[in-house]
Amino acid sequence: MLLTGLFLRGASLIWYAMMTSYAWAVPAAFLAGLGDDFILVGLSSLVMERTEPGMLGRVTAFLDTASALTTLVALVMVGLLKTWLFPWQLLLLCGLAICIVGMSIASTKWDCHRTNRTEE
Repeated sequence: MLLTGLFLRGASLIWYAMMTSYAWAVPAAFLAGLGDDFILVGLSSLVMERTEPGMLGRVTAFLDTASALTTLVALVMVGLLKTWLFPWQLLLLCGLAICIVGMSIASTKWDCHRTNRTEE
C-alpha cells in the first residue's frame, strides 16, 4: 500500500511537470491526493501494528514532529532550488526522486522476501 502511494504521488508530480495544458491539473491533483491517502493508510497501519500500546502516543507525536520538520526542510530546499530551476524542472525532479525512493524500497523488500524464501 505504501509503495502504491509513493508511485502514485511521484507519477502525479511527473505528470504535472510535463503538462502543457492546465485542463489536466485537477486529475493530476486527484492522483496526488489518492497517493497521499495510500501513504497515510500504509504508515498508520505500520505504526499501529509495530508499536506497543503504551508507546503509541509517543511514536505518533514523534512522527508528527518529524513530518513537520521535514516539511520545513523541504520548503527551504525548494526555495533554494527555485533560483536555479524552472518550476516544471523542480516538479519533475521531485517526482523522479519519489519514484526512485519507491523503487529502492521495493527492491529491498524483494531481496528480503527472496532471502527468507531460500533460507526455508
